[in-house]
Amino acid sequence: ELASRFLGKIRTHAERMTALVGDLLELSRIESGERPPQWEAVAPGELAEEVAESLADLAERKEIALTHEKREAPLVVADPERLRLILHNLVDNALKYTPDRGQVRVRTEPGPEGGARVVVEDDGPGIAAEHLSRIFERFYRVDKARSRELGGTGLGLAIVKHSAEGMGAQVPVESVWGQGSRFTLTLPAD
Repeated sequence: ELASRFLGKIRTHAERMTALVGDLLELSRIESGERPPQWEAVAPGELAEEVAESLADLAERKEIALTHEKREAPLVVADPERLRLILHNLVDNALKYTPDRGQVRVRTEPGPEGGARVVVEDDGPGIAAEHLSRIFERFYRVDKARSRELGGTGLGLAIVKHSAEGMGAQVPVESVWGQGSRFTLTLPAD
């Protein structure tokens, strides 16, 4: 029984280390230009729906209502793998920080000048104003104790920022402490 408990702890730490190394490698590749974007016509709504479906089990375990509203967003020229990674990180964070029985909403809609937007909103704890300017920094955590408890590496939003910028996209965030957060990925048409 004791060996089983220790093996469980070893596994948990090994999984965290694997995630950290994977995120560091991905961030390094993006920043160095080692893997330039692979441009394709992409339907952001379909990718957002795919990501929401892939995270449905996590939402179900926490009894979070995860919804995706797909309005008629146009095709955009983007790197589908980077876009999938951005959306996965945003939705995964929303689910992690939203309390049990909360709501996470993903909405795809037309953006400016023929582009598209994907909005990820939650009714989690929100982010205090003094942290908003730093949340896309490597290893920056608003709530250090809670982030460790949830298993994050502190690199997800840095990866989101650099991946988005590499495709000419933006990811502004709006949040009020105690009222949830809204991340809006704005993709240019081309």
